[in-house]
Amino acid sequence: VFVIDNSGSMSDKILAVRNEVSAFAHSVVSSGIDARFGLVVFGGDSGSGLVELFQPMTPNVSELESALAAVPIGGGTEPALDATLFALSAMGYRSCAQQFLVVVSDEPTNGDTVSMEDCIDAVNSTGAVVIAISPDLGEQYTGPDARTLAESTGGFWQDIANADYSLILSELAGYARSLWTLRYESTNTV
Repeated sequence: VFVIDNSGSMSDKILAVRNEVSAFAHSVVSSGIDARFGLVVFGGDSGSGLVELFQPMTPNVSELESALAAVPIGGGTEPALDATLFALSAMGYRSCAQQFLVVVSDEPTNGDTVSMEDCIDAVNSTGAVVIAISPDLGEQYTGPDARTLAESTGGFWQDIANADYSLILSELAGYARSLWTLRYESTNTV
């Protein structure tokens, strides 16, 4: 599930995000991975609140691309933690599916109703993995941020200022493939 900041400050970054998410989804499908994609946006002025389900889970890349193209930009609050919890609870995951949440924002998370600790606990209790593409806030910053969320849930982080989306999404695909186990039991007793 892609959890994307659609606040006004993302206006210069959203095109790259759309293009790379689309390329990633096509790559996953063409490699034969049985994946579903969803989209949650947060921070914008879409009229439905600060966190919104923008695309329910779908195996159809064209549906994801249409949703990405329709994401409005505007607003100024970035509740990434609330959006992450929403993505965990509202998406309707398959029971056997590994959950990956790719959180993309250019600001520290703010305006959340949940604490960082509660969000980390919720993510870890589901076995989901968070990948964060967000700003490097420096060592002086002590507030909640997507980097801490990713690193506390077995995921990874990359600075949005120089993010290589193709590398990030390639690492994600490799991580997903590494979780698979193939088991074969023969009926042959010889």
